[in-house]
Amino acid sequence: MSEAKIPETLGAGEMARLLSITPRRLQELAKRGTLPRSTRGLYPVQQCVDQFLAHRVDDARTRAGSASADRLRDRRADQIDARMKREDASLIELDEAVQALGEMRNMFLNSLAEPLPTSIARHYRSPRDRRRIRSIIGAEHDRLTVAFDRRIEQLRTGRQDPEDVADGAD
Repeated sequence: MSEAKIPETLGAGEMARLLSITPRRLQELAKRGTLPRSTRGLYPVQQCVDQFLAHRVDDARTRAGSASADRLRDRRADQIDARMKREDASLIELDEAVQALGEMRNMFLNSLAEPLPTSIARHYRSPRDRRRIRSIIGAEHDRLTVAFDRRIEQLRTGRQDPEDVADGAD
């Protein structure tokens, strides 16, 4: 059995069939310098096969690298999206927080400003005791009004009250 001799050069159609590409693609690769071309439309077989295989390997590596970069970029985007959704679900607008705190402050302080609840008034029948209790409640009302207003202002400005820093409170 004799070995088939591989010719040194082939025409465009034969070389394209050997490389499993179209003649047009073969010409494009030769024009770009990816494949060598000899004179009169003939292509050197050994060099073309070697360079075409190197081209395919490089192309596959590039595609694999960009695909993994795309997957990594997509994963990072998904993580950022998930983090933003968590933050959106747990955050409320500052105006809403200030308004809610103001409403709670008013409800609480108004409850202190009303007449003594019957459960307390029943135990303290003397006018002197009632005045003393009203005085205590009034002082606490004033103290809480200042404290609530200070906290609301801290929310609005984002600054901490120097007195709170000195006391170790936040």
